[in-house]
Amino acid sequence: MKTNLIENRQIRIFISSTFRDMMAERDYLVNRVFPVLRRYCEERDVSLFELDLRWGISEEESKQGKVVDICLKEIQRTTPFFIGLLGERYGWVPSEEERAVIGKNTGVFEDYPWITAELEEGTSITEIEIQEGVLRAKERVDAYFYFRSPKMEVVEEFKEPKGSHAAKMLGDLKKVLREQQAYPVKEYDSIENLGALIEQDFKALVDTLFPQGALSPLEKERLEQRTFLKSRTAVYVPHPGYAEKLDAFIQGDEQSLVITGDSGMGKSALLANWIQNRAADDNEKIIYYFIGASRSGGDYRKITETIGKEICDAYRKPDEVNYWQSMDEKHSIEPIVWGMQSEKQKLEHVIAHTELSSYKRKTEPANRLVIVLDGVEKLFDIDNAKLLNWLPDFPKTVKVLYSTVLCDSSMEVFARRGYEALAVEPLSLEKRKELIVEYLKAYAKSLLPAQIERIAGDRKCENTLALRTLLDELRVFGVHEQIDAQIDRYLAAPDLDCLFALILERLESIFSRDLVPGILSLIGVSRAGLSEPEILELSRAVPLYWSQLFNAIATHAVTRNGLVSFSHTFIRDAVNKRYLQNHDTERVYRRLIAAYMEGPAVSSGRKYDEYPHQVYALKDWDKLYHFLLNFEVFEYLYKKDLYELGKYWRALQEADSEKYSLERYAVLDAAGRSTEELADLYGNIEYALTKTLGDYALSLKFALLALTFRDTALARNHIGAVYYSLGDYQSAMEQYQKALAIEAEAMGTPDLTAAASYNGMSAVYYSLGDYQAALETNQRALEIQKEVLRYLGENHPDMAASYYNFGTIYNSSGDYLAALDNHRKALAIRQEILGENHPDTALSYVGVGDVFRTLGAYQAAMDWYPKALAIQEQLFGKDHPGTKKVRDSIAAVLKKLE
Repeated sequence: MKTNLIENRQIRIFISSTFRDMMAERDYLVNRVFPVLRRYCEERDVSLFELDLRWGISEEESKQGKVVDICLKEIQRTTPFFIGLLGERYGWVPSEEERAVIGKNTGVFEDYPWITAELEEGTSITEIEIQEGVLRAKERVDAYFYFRSPKMEVVEEFKEPKGSHAAKMLGDLKKVLREQQAYPVKEYDSIENLGALIEQDFKALVDTLFPQGALSPLEKERLEQRTFLKSRTAVYVPHPGYAEKLDAFIQGDEQSLVITGDSGMGKSALLANWIQNRAADDNEKIIYYFIGASRSGGDYRKITETIGKEICDAYRKPDEVNYWQSMDEKHSIEPIVWGMQSEKQKLEHVIAHTELSSYKRKTEPANRLVIVLDGVEKLFDIDNAKLLNWLPDFPKTVKVLYSTVLCDSSMEVFARRGYEALAVEPLSLEKRKELIVEYLKAYAKSLLPAQIERIAGDRKCENTLALRTLLDELRVFGVHEQIDAQIDRYLAAPDLDCLFALILERLESIFSRDLVPGILSLIGVSRAGLSEPEILELSRAVPLYWSQLFNAIATHAVTRNGLVSFSHTFIRDAVNKRYLQNHDTERVYRRLIAAYMEGPAVSSGRKYDEYPHQVYALKDWDKLYHFLLNFEVFEYLYKKDLYELGKYWRALQEADSEKYSLERYAVLDAAGRSTEELADLYGNIEYALTKTLGDYALSLKFALLALTFRDTALARNHIGAVYYSLGDYQSAMEQYQKALAIEAEAMGTPDLTAAASYNGMSAVYYSLGDYQAALETNQRALEIQKEVLRYLGENHPDMAASYYNFGTIYNSSGDYLAALDNHRKALAIRQEILGENHPDTALSYVGVGDVFRTLGAYQAAMDWYPKALAIQEQLFGKDHPGTKKVRDSIAAVLKKLE
């Protein structure tokens, strides 16, 4: 059985040995050696998990048939990694009665026909494991054997009697292993020596398999995306004509196509198989992204970055570096200030920089580019990302394929844009029958025609995911004579929620009372899943039982970046409803994870991801505050998700703004950091404070602190904006003027940073009542923006800001028609690219409301202000300065209406 472990940068090691005589060795390896190897692997972005299924299992328990079955299945799952430990015991040889138990309870003899003859000859289960994992392997594996030296003292109980059948079989097995040349056999004379040998061998193996060290962020994304794609190409029954429709779209004139349908209908499988089938086309480049299938989850900013880097890689010249990555690393300020650009602007800049931009003027490009974005409904609700305002207008030669569910708000966006849609309908009855046959055939299983007919005809099974789930339930059911009753049980479920509840109920009936709720609840409350070692440590589960459960939920779980999580919402919802409805129960599991993450064995990145998520959910504000008061934590979260960081700080401010003050960042020890690093650090703190909390006084403190380490036009603009928010217009104007001087000296040609300076000056002139100067400086900003963005169209946030400024100025100077015209221009742009639920859109609502209020049309003003208030309160809470300002406007208008 071929696995994708190496490709997915995973090492799952199966450890084969006898029981009680090897307990000391297993203890030493589990507690001393494998933790060292795990950390060594983590440095290469490789996850390691050792699988000793005898850990915690008594010899009597091991004689149960299911244990044998699980061991053999795990050998397949851990291929190609295998460790064999042999001492003076040959191992358990099942008696005739025990073989009958194995045959009754499992499908071992059907799945592994050769085992019957081996057991009749007295072969032990330990040797059968070695044969299955290594000696009978059709391809070379990474196997290592370690024999205990006769010099080591062993009690007689753990030695086979001389001349016995077991002693002879053990001798023959060792002879076979010593004489084969493919796999190393080493002898150890102490447990410490065994540990040193295994550590040495597996470090060398890691160096060989993963010589390049840690993966870049782009390589990690590619790995996880490729893994997900492959998971959707197994046992695929295509909808007739769908692939041909996708091919026709690629050849046609339309630039965008939406694949839609209910969840679980096979949209991802359709796209994955179509991508795989077209991979050999040399005249076509496909960049695909299955949203939610990798570490970026549904964060549009990370997705944009991945797409941008992929475009750079696809269209760069051979001697060029990845342009996106180089801009990130250099923090270059040419031709626009990279770090301050939106994701859309960055993509637009990449397109303009690469050869892709030249295809705008070509009717027949040398290479067609197809971008596939699957699962748009899984986008996080950040900046109204489902409006797809973060994607630019691609050149006409670029084709974009989307997929989303029918009930998601993204469908409204696609409809408004007039994109062609392809609805994925349920498989026909005959195709569902075909899927049933083919799916079960992959596991050497089959059903009777009448049973196939009943399943295929059930309405729930029109959902492909539900059908596959039901088939998985049936294939693991051991009593064939009762299969009809099982089919009846699942088909009787009235809906999908009840179907997945039955699955959890079955799992509970198989395993111990607490195993299923415990482990699934831990995964359910985790941020994005847990690693297998974390699951074992937190649940205290015996590895064998976890392995059994992992096998049992294989179709409902996915491993991404070494973390086990749920693969679809149906199972997640079922777990939440069944185990986590009680708030106190949920808190128990969150506390377990939080306590574990506080331990020294957890890597910093893992802790930074998971720990604040848990203490925030627990409302343990003291722990959250002290955790965030760490520059490394701040920088990690700032780069990873500024909005998540803001969410944590907002909660602390609402709990106790004096006790949990961000001012502490100014006095934290920053020793060892360069002036450039300190400028970035304090500048980022200022930006986070301004963007997420609106604490302008404290923002100014950090902005000025950053300026002491580096003086740039961007820094001056930031300080100017803070001064303006504080009402210090003279200081604000001085900063904008200094920014323009720095820009002129550094670059000569005005760019968007210069335009921002003029926008800021316009706001100052407006506040001082000099409307003519405000109009002139705002016009200069707009001219620069149009020049810089001339190839990318006018629908841009910066241009919307200029139109908004015009609207505000004209309203105050009495030109109300011009004011409404400009505010509506700004609003239209912001609705299109930022969406309804964005602070800038709220500003435009206020702007239109202000014009009507000035005209005395108070009822009309009330059509706009409440919309802005709802957005502000949702994004920033009731105490944010912007929220208070809108509330004051509403109060003033209501007073006029009294």
